Amino acid sequence: MIATTALILDPEKCIRCEICTRLCWTGALQGENDGAALILRFLPELCPKECRICIDKCPVWALSRGPGRQKEEWYLKYPRCRICGRPSLPYLPLVGEANTPGMAEPLCPTCRRELGAQKLEETVQGKIRPAEL
Repeated sequence: MIATTALILDPEKCIRCEICTRLCWTGALQGENDGAALILRFLPELCPKECRICIDKCPVWALSRGPGRQKEEWYLKYPRCRICGRPSLPYLPLVGEANTPGMAEPLCPTCRRELGAQKLEETVQGKIRPAEL
């Protein structure tokens, strides 16, 4: 189907947070987790062309509208945790982290918790400044 206002997803930007699916009041955007990936489905017949909720609320601007063929399913693999290698969700850097705003770092919940506790302990011991958290 060629659409003049196709919903376009940039899989490189998407952090698999599913805010888009939770905010889609028509059910046009649906997500399913199979453990290794997020399967994002778009049902264009349910989406009003003037609706931009998913586009406007995406924290990393991964969604847009534009000309082209409407894709109705995206298979978005979860990245591997940079510490333990398990499938994980990337997370946006916390305020004050040195990463570029909008960049996501893949950490599983366990490793993120341990890393956060380690940084907190280093702060208490005076090894790092609070702005480096």
